[in-house]
Amino acid sequence: MENNTIELDHIIGYNGKYLNTVIYHPYLKDTIIYNIGALIILEPITDKHNQVFLRGHDMEISALEVSHSGKMLASGQKGSAFLKTPEAPVILWNFEKRTPIFVFKGLQVCVKYLKFSEDDRFLAAYGTLTHDQI
Repeated sequence: MENNTIELDHIIGYNGKYLNTVIYHPYLKDTIIYNIGALIILEPITDKHNQVFLRGHDMEISALEVSHSGKMLASGQKGSAFLKTPEAPVILWNFEKRTPIFVFKGLQVCVKYLKFSEDDRFLAAYGTLTHDQI
């Protein structure tokens, strides 16, 4: 049987709903890191068709942070609609290998802010405790 999978080659878009979801890499100055929904895009601004996609979230990404050394990336999301509780995990990524290192659980509803310590040994995550109500 023939495998008819389609691979994403290029994507355009950004909604700007959450702060801290567009950042530059500290050493690869021409590399921008942003999200579209639950997808992280690593893109050289000089070649928009040379994108790398990081997949691991099941809801919209609400926070991004790259470590001071540039070796790690952290991403947090809006609380999952697919679980009994609105878990909002933070994924720690190996930037060079483009692979997840660890998934931190414990936050719910929405990760609002991520910050690495100056020596990259610690990662702080801040989230909301309740759903936004209109």
